Amino acid sequence: RPTRLNAVQTAELKDVLTKSPSNYGYKVWDGPSLSSYIKKTYQIELKVRQCQRLFHKLGFSLIRPQTYPSLGEQNKEEREDFKKLNDISHNQDAVLIFQDEVHYQAQTTITRMWAPVGSEPKVRSLPGRDKVSYSGFVNPSQGQLFVTKPSWFDFETTIAAIRAFIESCPPPSGKKYYLVMDNAPWHKKAKRLIKENADHQYDDINEKVVFVYLPPYSPDLNPIEQVWRKTRREVTHNRFFADIHQLEDTVDQYYKQFSATNEELKSLCSFNFFNDSSCADGTLVA
Repeated sequence: RPTRLNAVQTAELKDVLTKSPSNYGYKVWDGPSLSSYIKKTYQIELKVRQCQRLFHKLGFSLIRPQTYPSLGEQNKEEREDFKKLNDISHNQDAVLIFQDEVHYQAQTTITRMWAPVGSEPKVRSLPGRDKVSYSGFVNPSQGQLFVTKPSWFDFETTIAAIRAFIESCPPPSGKKYYLVMDNAPWHKKAKRLIKENADHQYDDINEKVVFVYLPPYSPDLNPIEQVWRKTRREVTHNRFFADIHQLEDTVDQYYKQFSATNEELKSLCSFNFFNDSSCADGTLVA
């Protein structure tokens, strides 16, 4: 049977469905709301089941969305300034490094997995709240990861992790690390103490590190978050660990592959604003 919607109407519908349903008086786009919209707009009656097939015909599918941080107007300016790090000119002495911390729970965490239709997959889980913690530093331009394992997170372990990083991975001659950190309270205290440097006990850090603040509520601008996400997907989700030591050994072995320059990690952690020719060698123009 010939379609009851012509090509022009079909194209209009596809455009409408990409917009918020509230613009058209509906709470959600589904079979009933699409049927109502078509009847109201084109005076054509399509049943709910027909509308569900129409979704597929127009290239739509039921997909579970992922959440991301709500970016309000209060930090829009800071985010835009942060994205323009490589636009600052006249200084080639910086290498951009991103830092963050993460916990991995020994208790099994789960995510979607492929399984036979109708089955009910189950994964054993270790009871308790044991966890292993990492403080990580990633160099996106080189695809290189350095991690330490503090027992907890505070300003002292933050300073110790920074020292361990610059001792194991000193910056190239004549350059400094521009270290991007979020606004966790222990980060703020560590940066304040290092900058004040009242008794010169942090000279070793100040000689090699310049601190850059990540905009508030902007983990999406920190590429090391992709490393944590990849680790959970490939190493910890849907897997049973008999004890915390097995979990720790598994993650440690996984991170060894990223301790040297790695193209996979380089691709994973690269942002669009790193693609400018001025940053092709991994330096930040500051």
